[in-house]
Amino acid sequence: MKLIEERNFPYPILLENGGDYNESFFRVQCSTNISSDKKYLELKFSYEIKNAFIEKLLEEGKASLQIKVTQRTFRNIGKLKRENIMRIPLEWLSPNYNVEIIPMIIAKKDFSFSYDESMDRSFSFFDDDFIVKRYQILGYGNLLSIELPTSSKVGSIFTISKIKDSSEIAKGVPFIIAFENDTIDIKVLPNIYDSFYESLQMNASFNKILYSTFVYPAIQLAIITIMQDYESVKDLKWCIAIVNKIGKEKSIHLSSVESFSVDDIIEYTHIVLDTLLQDAFNDIRNGGDTE
Repeated sequence: MKLIEERNFPYPILLENGGDYNESFFRVQCSTNISSDKKYLELKFSYEIKNAFIEKLLEEGKASLQIKVTQRTFRNIGKLKRENIMRIPLEWLSPNYNVEIIPMIIAKKDFSFSYDESMDRSFSFFDDDFIVKRYQILGYGNLLSIELPTSSKVGSIFTISKIKDSSEIAKGVPFIIAFENDTIDIKVLPNIYDSFYESLQMNASFNKILYSTFVYPAIQLAIITIMQDYESVKDLKWCIAIVNKIGKEKSIHLSSVESFSVDDIIEYTHIVLDTLLQDAFNDIRNGGDTE
């Protein structure tokens, strides 16, 4: 299926936190697993969508939820369903590259629609109906970057999203790191997020280096949080993944480390991110991707 990603006429787009819609969102989470026969990567999705207009389009069969999954030369697009598992043969994937996932809302047919009060007021000034063609994109969910859940990897413990609060944007801090959920949520300034999103279309080396600039400080703060407040985070997915990986490498449990130096934190961070960082710099040394 060929997607028409360029719009020939302006119409509202639903993004993770509203976009061109008011008090709306489209959020997706993904859990990963290796099949029992060790032949497939299994992706299990869940999602939340809040927008009466878009939900009506979905109910009427005018739009559908899709997931675009990419990794180097691998590309796949499938339907986003509740409790639906996407299975990808591991032989199609490289163990050294993240799987990038983009949730989308796609038009299933040609149709037109008029302004709805849930849309940004600026769209009320258009005199004609909005026209979309089959396969055009009506919305995007949050970007997901998934590491293959093998014994040497951390797994899917990060999400990257836009800072939405205007007061936080005004502070000019590039990104904010939150540890309350199963994934470490890295919220970045909108212009940085947009640049990162565009980098997905570039070579994998650049994308991994940019990704590591977000993840490196997040892992350092996560490690310190585990050592200082383990009881509050011990049941969260990201905490379990980090504790297990460092424990396997160093034969220690982070919660029992009573004293540590800056060098210790750097060492633990490199253990957690070994594949991500080493691959990025190996790509540079080897001249980058050739695809």
